[in-house]
Amino acid sequence: MIAFFPEACENLAACGGTFLTGLTRLTRFSLYPEHPVYPVQKNGISYTIELGVKILRKILSIFDYLLDGMAFLAGIILVFIMLSVCADVIMRYFFSRPLIWVTEITEALLLYITFLGTAWLLRKEGHVKVDIIFNRLSLRTRSYLGVIGSLIGIVISLSLIWYGFYVTWDYYQRGIYDPTALELPLAAVIIIIPIGGLMLFVQFLRRTWKYVEDMLGKDDILT
Repeated sequence: MIAFFPEACENLAACGGTFLTGLTRLTRFSLYPEHPVYPVQKNGISYTIELGVKILRKILSIFDYLLDGMAFLAGIILVFIMLSVCADVIMRYFFSRPLIWVTEITEALLLYITFLGTAWLLRKEGHVKVDIIFNRLSLRTRSYLGVIGSLIGIVISLSLIWYGFYVTWDYYQRGIYDPTALELPLAAVIIIIPIGGLMLFVQFLRRTWKYVEDMLGKDDILT
């Protein structure tokens, strides 16, 4: 069964190769700064595409800085959680004066850590993978499956964005809060979900295009 699976995936990749080759040859551009903008005939359409790709690369460069900043912030929050929990333990067991805010704030900040760092981790390809079969496939087939996985991720990210903003706005309008000691407004807690979903959406788009380029190979793009 394991030996048959790579062959089936190879056939699936071959079926989609023609469409993706045509797509890449139509644009002849890469969205990644390390790839050159391939020269094409300087007619109006090609010049407009080249200019658009350069602008998009600049936007994506700013997006990368944003991801790095969000990941850095997630690291700071993690250190803050560690220190606050240690302080709470010391105050509780040595001075009998627990910090009542630690548990609630920690629960909210753990959500922030998740959605601040998930898109950055996706860019690093650091999410958990089961590669016992994946590594047996060719690079082209792995890239093709990567496109499929990224498209699924795009759909999930859109769901997080739409439903997250909807629930956040609803909670904000109705003034819903967490019925605990601090009474944190839930809108302020869950707003990070659609924000993180938006970052994931953009990164999954980039990941899809990168897998398309990897699957087609440099020779296909240059011709």
